[in-house]
Amino acid sequence: MFKTVFLCWSRNGPLKPKWWLFLVCAICFIRFSGPEIIEDSKIKLLNWKTCIGEILSRAKLAGDNTDSCSNNFVLSFSILKSFNVKILPSRLLSTLEVLWQPPPKGCIKVNIDGLARGDPSLIACGGIFQDENACHMGSFCDFLGEGSAALVDLLAAVVALERAKILGWKKIWMESDCSLVIKAFSDCSLVPWKIRSRWLICVEYFRSIDFMIS
Repeated sequence: MFKTVFLCWSRNGPLKPKWWLFLVCAICFIRFSGPEIIEDSKIKLLNWKTCIGEILSRAKLAGDNTDSCSNNFVLSFSILKSFNVKILPSRLLSTLEVLWQPPPKGCIKVNIDGLARGDPSLIACGGIFQDENACHMGSFCDFLGEGSAALVDLLAAVVALERAKILGWKKIWMESDCSLVIKAFSDCSLVPWKIRSRWLICVEYFRSIDFMIS
């Protein structure tokens, strides 16, 4: 029965809080323990620490015996860890090896990326600056509020160039996995009006320095 509970949880996602799973395990423990708990149609009083220990041990046993993979939700991870259950990560569909190429001497390379869930939704971006020796020269991670997946990568480029301008760097190599960002540097009409003014300021900056985008 405990195994069924964990299977339903892993398939349906984190739809209930942690106390819900604990409550279900407790009910299953009382319902299916037979004469150990039920005696003469009356519930025998047990020490509460013993009950909790028994529930946790049975939940862990059921969780360890399932071959279902965990999802990527933090809530599911915290629940499984609270029951000390062995976590099986999701199987990767494919693996792509990416090698970081250092910039030329005297140049700063910035790798940027954006994150958005849903459309529109809350968005954030980040980036890291490194020199030709792969030394960390700076980094950023900014929460950007509400936006779209198409907007967040453009904002990541804007934030990176604004930071580079403040630091006074004159040779920049920017690397992004978004084709829209690369195209936007040659065609400003691809940039939404919401950030067009900030983008044009960045255009003026990168045209005055030694800049490359890939």
